[in-house]
Amino acid sequence: MLFRLLLAATATAGAVTNVAALEPTLSNRSVETACAEVDNVDFRLMASGQVAFTIEASHPEYVDEITVDQTAPVWDGCEGFDASDPVYPAEPGVFPLYEDETWMLEGVREPQFWRPPNVPVEVDGEIFEELHYFRLYRQRPGDVPIEVLVLYPPDGYWRPKPLPPPDFIREETAYGSSFIVGPITEDQRPFVDIEHVTFVPEAGRFDLRFVGGSTGTLAVANVDQEVITLDVRLELGEEEREVAAVRSMFVTSTMADTAFVRWLDVEGVGAQRTVMEAPDETVSEVAFVRLRPSQHNTSAPNLRFWDFRPLEE
Repeated sequence: MLFRLLLAATATAGAVTNVAALEPTLSNRSVETACAEVDNVDFRLMASGQVAFTIEASHPEYVDEITVDQTAPVWDGCEGFDASDPVYPAEPGVFPLYEDETWMLEGVREPQFWRPPNVPVEVDGEIFEELHYFRLYRQRPGDVPIEVLVLYPPDGYWRPKPLPPPDFIREETAYGSSFIVGPITEDQRPFVDIEHVTFVPEAGRFDLRFVGGSTGTLAVANVDQEVITLDVRLELGEEEREVAAVRSMFVTSTMADTAFVRWLDVEGVGAQRTVMEAPDETVSEVAFVRLRPSQHNTSAPNLRFWDFRPLEE
């Protein structure tokens, strides 16, 4: 079903022309691993630094078949996997940041993290500091709010998920693959060095200022029981080419947060490969999917990147 949606999405000549001009390119830097807690899946999206695009997270095609949602970490084969990571200790806590009829935003400080929590988060004119991540909830009249988006400001990692489908076996589905958007830096792993984050509640938007002076926005355009749609706009330096990355894990097709890559090239021709076999390719859109239930974050969503367009549009 998702692949048919991909094929239908870029049918217009105008869309193909814009994509060809931007030349968004997918680069596969994934490596093999035996540890399910390592982000060994690494895909970079390269384009003009002045670019807008859409990210969607949707339920896996097998979501209605899930009877057990495996969400616990799997540590088999993981001895020493994070031994080289820096450790910055902190005083843990959970902090309310904002709430209205649509959104609830909550900040979290963990006992430790691999980067210091030095990115200020501004909400409704108030500055919050020393947060490792914040989580955005969608309010639902007469029901509990549901978490739909997480950002780790110290390293720029985002995780999205839609609202759970009707009659799902748990209150919420799981997070899985992460993405980063903005100027990518390498230090033991890829990350985006954010200088300041502002949440604009009335627009469901996060305004981002990156270290070095470039800027971007990420807005929640829609969230429902099928999909969360995020509109990304980046105004980076002319020299910037890596504008986004997908980070995930794959051990086998049934021990994976994503297992296959599906893409359309700039001519609208589709293809699919496993995450370890996918070649570098100029794409008009790309999706990271699973076809079989996984023993790791079973209900975690697929990710799709599409509608690449010049920033001025």
